[in-house]
Amino acid sequence: MFKALNSKGRLILQKLIAALNWIKDHVLAVLIASFVIPGVLSVFNQQSEITKTIYEIDYKGAKTKFQECDRLHSDYLSATMANAGAAQLLQEHFNLDAIAKKGSSEVYFIAFKGAMEAYQNSLGQVKELFSKTSRCYGELTANYENLALSLNLIDEFQNETKRESDKVSLLVAKRDTIAKDIFRRVDPNVIFGALISGEEKSILNAMQTANFGDLAKLQSQNIEVESAVQSQQRVKFVELNKLFANELNRRFHRGLFSYFLALVRI
Repeated sequence: MFKALNSKGRLILQKLIAALNWIKDHVLAVLIASFVIPGVLSVFNQQSEITKTIYEIDYKGAKTKFQECDRLHSDYLSATMANAGAAQLLQEHFNLDAIAKKGSSEVYFIAFKGAMEAYQNSLGQVKELFSKTSRCYGELTANYENLALSLNLIDEFQNETKRESDKVSLLVAKRDTIAKDIFRRVDPNVIFGALISGEEKSILNAMQTANFGDLAKLQSQNIEVESAVQSQQRVKFVELNKLFANELNRRFHRGLFSYFLALVRI
């Protein structure tokens, strides 16, 4: 009986040793099958969900913001054109010579005041839309920077932004010089103050400082510069969209095997 049990025990021991040897020889495969593959699969699924979120929220949101900024820029251009037209109207029909000839007419004075109000309103709209457009582009750049950080493309983003921003900056500097010249040469509030006073001398003095023909020309130059700025902004953000779209497309079409190889290389 003892010998039988001893023989049976030896058999069990041999099987145990064989099992341990198999585990030792196949431990890497066991670990991969038990832990590594499920772990990689879990991370891969998480990364896929993150990519979807980046696409749906950050990428689409940035493109929508660009459309908003571009629309505001177009509105700003339209307002600037309207202001240039109002200035040209004042120059053609309400210059100093015309006022000297027709200034005593009450109807003419009412028309002059109406034209000045139209000019001031359009100028106010230009200022408002300029502020909104500038603020929108600032927010848009921040959105794209966040997107670049999410996709680990911050270096590429900064290089692309610098290259295009240098071109835009030259145009913006020219635009700002023109704008400063416009507001330095005439203050519509001064003219309105004279109109409200009703004093002919005050009105004539105010009009002597305001050459609306020059203002119309300056605004026309501003329109030309702003159109170029808008075109350059479009080029800039189209290139950024391509950069981010390519990276998102690469992530969406990356398989589990290539993802695992990427982890191994890291």
